[in-house]
Amino acid sequence: MSENNLKTTENILTALLIFTFPVFLVNSFPNPFVTPKLLILAVLLIAIFVLKAIRNFITAGKGLVFHTAIFDVPVVLLVIACFASAFVVTPNRMEAFWLPGTASFVIGGALLYFIVNQMGETSKRYARIALIASCGFVAFLTIVSGVGIFKSFTGLPAYMRSD
Repeated sequence: MSENNLKTTENILTALLIFTFPVFLVNSFPNPFVTPKLLILAVLLIAIFVLKAIRNFITAGKGLVFHTAIFDVPVVLLVIACFASAFVVTPNRMEAFWLPGTASFVIGGALLYFIVNQMGETSKRYARIALIASCGFVAFLTIVSGVGIFKSFTGLPAYMRSD
């Protein structure tokens, strides 16, 4: 694969992750923090990092380039605090990372922040479009579930038909 194809695939996976990440946390679904959602988040993040590593090996001369921003240190401090509290305070550490998955979602969100921070301007424009589309989809789901449009559809699961 050429460097262009790898970059395009990386941008598509990043846009897909940006689109699906807010949808994972919407309250219309019965449990917003379940293991399959964490698994999808982890798989997409790993795929993006593998593509970045392959592209780094293929690209000659540049090496590893890391762009910094103003919010890098606060994001790292937030992740360290969340990781430490999930590891030290909770009696069941697996529960803090996998069952409700709050710490995992914070760590995944921080990794997504750093991925988007490393993108070029045109790629960031596609990421913005994916985020706006995701927000529109989440807003639509919230309005539809709040109004109760799906109450009369008997084929839907109970959580979509409830108030």
